[in-house]
Amino acid sequence: MEEPLIGVRESGRERRGVTLPSLLEMLAAGVELEFTALRPHQRPAWHAFLAQVAALALVAEGREPSEYSAEAWSAMLHGLAGDDDAWRLVVPDVARPALMQPPVPAGVLDTNWATVRYPDELDILVTGRNHDVKSRTVGRPAPEHWLYALVTLQTAEGFSGRGNYGIARMNSGFGSRPQVSTTSRLDWAHRFRRDVPVLLRERRRLLEDAPPAVRRRMHPLLWLEPWDGETSAGWFECDPLVIEVCRRVRLLLEGDSIVARKRATQGGRLAAAELKGATGDIWTPVNMENAALTLGGRGFDYDLTRKLIFGTDYRPSPAQALDASAQGRQFFVAEALARGQGKTEGWHERVVPLPQRVVPMLLAPDRVQFLGEMARQRVDDVHDVQRRALHPALCVLVQGAAERPNLKDDRTRPWTARLTAAVDREFFDRLWADAEREPEEARADWIRWLVGVGEEILEGAMRSTPLASARRFRVLTTAESYYRGSTRKLLEAAGVAFPGRGPETDPQEE
Repeated sequence: MEEPLIGVRESGRERRGVTLPSLLEMLAAGVELEFTALRPHQRPAWHAFLAQVAALALVAEGREPSEYSAEAWSAMLHGLAGDDDAWRLVVPDVARPALMQPPVPAGVLDTNWATVRYPDELDILVTGRNHDVKSRTVGRPAPEHWLYALVTLQTAEGFSGRGNYGIARMNSGFGSRPQVSTTSRLDWAHRFRRDVPVLLRERRRLLEDAPPAVRRRMHPLLWLEPWDGETSAGWFECDPLVIEVCRRVRLLLEGDSIVARKRATQGGRLAAAELKGATGDIWTPVNMENAALTLGGRGFDYDLTRKLIFGTDYRPSPAQALDASAQGRQFFVAEALARGQGKTEGWHERVVPLPQRVVPMLLAPDRVQFLGEMARQRVDDVHDVQRRALHPALCVLVQGAAERPNLKDDRTRPWTARLTAAVDREFFDRLWADAEREPEEARADWIRWLVGVGEEILEGAMRSTPLASARRFRVLTTAESYYRGSTRKLLEAAGVAFPGRGPETDPQEE
């Protein structure tokens, strides 16, 4: 609240530190900036924290979003928490709240509280083996490093072993808290200014839909409440925009350095497993079974992304609503950490530009349905070329033109993955380019492109696969014939002329 601990860099300026109220003033005024110590996987949690804090502060004072001064934001934050200790990183009296750190009812930290000396050991990434992201990367961590690690841990962590439970805003402890939205600009201030009103609108809707007796206490900041690690609060005791904390953590000073103390708990801070993460979070798509999106190791590949954009299998998040008044192109933005049992499966992000001429189509229900069906058909075409043509031809190649190729051979994966990667790069650009073309003509060109890419991949595999010289010619010609025969049938089924001749059989028939 008072110390400029948050490092920012405005466009064309040197880094400087700002306070939280000053930062909210800059974001609300549309000042373009970057956070100098923020790591990529921490961005969604930090954005959500800032937007939720601002929205809750406005609610507490009965105000609407506007360009308030730092002094006004300071007063609103004080009114929201009722105590400025709640905004301090380090409060020596552990019986009192500190930022994202619930009070300890006993007022002392016993020997069961483990010590953590580096902020990235507190963070949500599993870095024990140092394979993907190195641990202890910050030798002399500053307060802002602890701030970002703490916010990310408390608002985006899942289950990580007995006594370490996750947040309510994800479907199970191995789920994700995704951040899926659309925006006409990608800078921090624009997204802040766009999402705060969405939060306020969704809060009103959720309260209107809730039975009168449901929301009793309306906790806005869960770290204000003492927590003994044994009891769990109900989700509907909280404000719809509540900022969660899922772990018992306290930051303390040790000499001139900050260290963290943490302790395992008997259960989660919120008892909300039955909601499956469908809590009304504005950035989280929910599937048709009313469960929050859980990201897998493939990340936001073209198939999942088209489902999210077109509302296939998932109800779009409130933050995905396009801005009908915006000029120019917009962007679909998706970010999440894929979490597994005892591991992470990568940090994934995807930005899909939505051209200006396509935005009106995405705002019209009939055109969205048309484009969604075109996208689904193209996914099916990819699967057909990959599974019925390229994979069988590669099986013939790696098995030396066996009389009956084994189509369960997984040695083809490195090459079939290249087709997937090529489609992933081109899928949406080609979809938008074809949005106003004749559907039959556009699909014919799409399939021809797929067949051409597959042919290039097969040719590369034929050049690099070691083969016995005596059988080399037979193996190569047989693999090529299988591919051409299979793709000819796919093209003919789609009503597309085949550019050449091929055999009458394919591997499925063999």
